[in-house]
Amino acid sequence: MRIPLLLLGLATAALPAVAQVAANSYSPGTRLDRPGALEALAATNPGHYQRAVEIIRAAQTMPCGLRLRALLAEYEAHDVRCSPALIFTSYPAKRDLAFTLDDTPYALRVSLVDDAVLSPARR
Repeated sequence: MRIPLLLLGLATAALPAVAQVAANSYSPGTRLDRPGALEALAATNPGHYQRAVEIIRAAQTMPCGLRLRALLAEYEAHDVRCSPALIFTSYPAKRDLAFTLDDTPYALRVSLVDDAVLSPARR
């Protein structure tokens, strides 16, 4: 009886560490969701800024999948990582997105703004 409780306690203690790893899964590269990051990108690399803004707009309204990836290819983004299964249940809901423009990796947490991306749970 004590061993299962001990294992349950250890598993519960490890949950915050697992959540932190999941939250930082797209952390390499420039974080575009930090304050002032998009403004700095606009000043230093206007081409990347314009493409990044269009990619962010698309990611806010489209589910992760072939349609979004095709659109990202149009903006010449590669190494695209999008979390279709991991949606953060804040308001508004969010998901992680990472992509590379030329040789520069970018990552951010995108707010989902269209109910076409989310649907209510079915009973």
